[in-house]
Amino acid sequence: MDVTVRPATPDDIPDLSRLHLLASHGLFDAVFHDAIPGLPTNEIYERVLARTGTVRSYENASVAVHEGRVIGEVHAYPLDDAANDPPNPLVPKDRLGLFEPFRRLDPQAAGTYRISILSVYPEFRGNGIGAKLMDLAHAHAKQRGFSKLSLFVFDGTRAVNLYQRLGFVVIGRSPLIEHERLHASGDLLLMTRPV
Repeated sequence: MDVTVRPATPDDIPDLSRLHLLASHGLFDAVFHDAIPGLPTNEIYERVLARTGTVRSYENASVAVHEGRVIGEVHAYPLDDAANDPPNPLVPKDRLGLFEPFRRLDPQAAGTYRISILSVYPEFRGNGIGAKLMDLAHAHAKQRGFSKLSLFVFDGTRAVNLYQRLGFVVIGRSPLIEHERLHASGDLLLMTRPV
């Protein structure tokens, strides 16, 4: 399969939003649904990605493209940059608790290059695209002088096996906050790997 990888642009935001929602197993739907009345969650999340100068911005994403179509993406940034990120006005205050398992584990990953999202549309999985995107994030981390990559993954999902094959190991776990829109249960895993 002929796949090229390039930095994301504002035109990629609709695909980035769909890929983020897909990878979040309902977490972003739980956080953002109805945050702007009348808008579907994917359009609300597009506004999150369009905010420049934040770690969640499309500026920190690279996309995999096949025959002119975005088919996957990796979103990554220095984890310590998140401490200086401005608050997201679109996150309802009563839903901030959904991020608590992430906050509990983050101190164990201080100083790492965070893979926030690695996502490929289902019909393109199994073609090495995720590994290619991870290689790019690894190269970016190395260029920037980082010694470790980190990421979160929901225990029991197929992604755990992919990350283990790519050299990641579990260094922490925290119980998830249950929510009717979250399609994962059990623990959130923090995984790292050397650069």
